[in-house]
Amino acid sequence: MWLESVFSTIDLKDPDVQDVAPKIMEVLSQRLQALYMQIAESSRNDPNLLRKVSALAKHADRLKTVG
Repeated sequence: MWLESVFSTIDLKDPDVQDVAPKIMEVLSQRLQALYMQIAESSRNDPNLLRKVSALAKHADRLKTVG
C-alpha cells in the first residue's frame, strides 16, 4: 500500500518533519479510524482490509509523538 511506503520514508530526525508530522498524523489517524468503522459496518466486511487499515492507523498514531 502506498501509505506504508510514505510512512517508511519519513525522516523523524528532520526538524521540519517534527514540526508538522504530529498535526498531519492526527488528521490521518482520525480518517483511518473512520474508514475502519465504515468498512466494519459495511456488508463487504473484509478482515484483511480491516487489519491493514488498523495497522496504518496505529502507525499514524505512533508518528504523532515524534519529537
